[in-house]
Amino acid sequence: MSAGVVALAINTSGEDAVQDTFANALTAFKQEDGSYMIGATFRCFLAEA
Repeated sequence: MSAGVVALAINTSGEDAVQDTFANALTAFKQEDGSYMIGATFRCFLAEA
């Protein structure tokens, strides 16, 4: 887990609740071999005036 908003969530709701939430959110991305794949698309637009 990363810092920042996760630290705030842990302070507010407790580490167990945050870990459970992450685990539940990641189930949609679990592969048959037990790994996880979360696809991401990055777009970059460069312009010069």
